[in-house]
Amino acid sequence: MDLIDAEESGALVIDVRSFGPERFSSRELSRLEFGARLLDLADDHMLPILDRCKFVAIFADMIDEFSRCAS
Repeated sequence: MDLIDAEESGALVIDVRSFGPERFSSRELSRLEFGARLLDLADDHMLPILDRCKFVAIFADMIDEFSRCAS
């Protein structure tokens, strides 16, 4: 079943084999990119301060785990 057939039937099915390896990044890069998004959210002054603190705490925990695994 290709993407067009899936759309006609109302279900969205994507064949991940068509993506190729260039569409996937390494686990470490993915974690660091996620950390960058967390810091962007923590820097958003439109969010409540408690939510911003939670993003920083999640980032700190993630970096701590990242450094433990890397060493």
